[in-house]
Amino acid sequence: MIIGPVNLTQIDLIWPNVAPWVEQATLKGRSNRTMPALYAQVRNGSLWMAIAAHGPELDQACGVALVDISDVEGERILQHVVVAGKPDEAHEWWIAELLDWPFMRTMGITKVVSEGRAGWTDMVKRIKPQMRVVRVVMEWQLDVGAP
Repeated sequence: MIIGPVNLTQIDLIWPNVAPWVEQATLKGRSNRTMPALYAQVRNGSLWMAIAAHGPELDQACGVALVDISDVEGERILQHVVVAGKPDEAHEWWIAELLDWPFMRTMGITKVVSEGRAGWTDMVKRIKPQMRVVRVVMEWQLDVGAP
């Protein structure tokens, strides 16, 4: 079951429950986004939050997605910024729900973009076989003292 998108008036109620999951996901995924920045973006509405839950109450949440919705070249694109959940929770069911929110179609979403680690790519591919990889992100450290 999805409770989402979460109303802006409920962000402060749910954030303490989901913040540890979001932080763990950003650390594990080596995100360049900070927790204060994510929280600020969710609170001011520049990022949307959706919750997967076992029931209709916010304290029944087991998964969360923070997303950006933008209009680009005639398409309405939903981009996953963070998808995270309870560490001990069987997660594939709620990830499937968060990848295909019913409200997306009513909002005119035409494309979903989701970045993540190789394990995330494998999971999304199982849930959404039509998914295709369109780019690869690489990183490396620079030796600050080198010429």
